Amino acid sequence: MAAAVRSVWADNFAAESAILRAVAPRAVYAAINVQYPGCVVSASAAAGDRRCYYDLTAEERYKVVRANADELKPLQLGLAVRTADGGRFAWEFNLNEFDLAADGDMCEPGSVDYLRRRGMDFNALPWSGAFEALREQCRGVMPHRGVLCGIQAN
Repeated sequence: MAAAVRSVWADNFAAESAILRAVAPRAVYAAINVQYPGCVVSASAAAGDRRCYYDLTAEERYKVVRANADELKPLQLGLAVRTADGGRFAWEFNLNEFDLAADGDMCEPGSVDYLRRRGMDFNALPWSGAFEALREQCRGVMPHRGVLCGIQAN
């Protein structure tokens, strides 16, 4: 059975963080995903030729992913956790760095349309996203204990 995804915004960040901190000591697996507004650097541009992404080497694929991550602002950070007792938890932290109305924020229009059809609220991100709260939460944990928001990295 899949876990219900908990949507985290600035106004419910403290409550959801408390749940995450309660779950973290029992976590045996964690998966992290970052959602970006598309891909603006193509495989051919990053590799310097016209090959398909799937024909690239691992190093060339990394360059494509890295180039896109460098150019784009993240929309969401997803975290899924499985506990030792079989519990499943999932959060989507909505971030406020991306503003669709801003001229300088790059995106791929097809990806934006796709995400909008699946419920992404681009209007709420700049005003209600939880990026600052998430950054402050992780900043205090990561440098000292080698963990991400309370989950031990193995």
